[in-house]
Amino acid sequence: MRLRRVQLTFDTGFERELTLTASDSINARIVREPQPETMKSYRRVGRAPDGGEVELAGEAFNYQRLRRHDFEPVELSAVRLVCRETHGAPEARLYEMRAYG
Repeated sequence: MRLRRVQLTFDTGFERELTLTASDSINARIVREPQPETMKSYRRVGRAPDGGEVELAGEAFNYQRLRRHDFEPVELSAVRLVCRETHGAPEARLYEMRAYG
């Protein structure tokens, strides 16, 4: 498939309340920095039809929930996301990865 964009949707801690409030008990649980579950550093690689690996792009300091990465159109048979680091969680969490031609 000829791809030109990969869209990633990360976990950003929606199970916790992320709002301003006067409640001390809720304020104590709010993380006021990048959410621990979110992938901080990652890279996207593709597999070319001949089996070789193609580096699509990388990210060194992500904190956003939705990331869209555009690149020059390339023929690929697979796309893989490699997590290098999170903002503190022991496991990487990704809700969705979409690839567009």
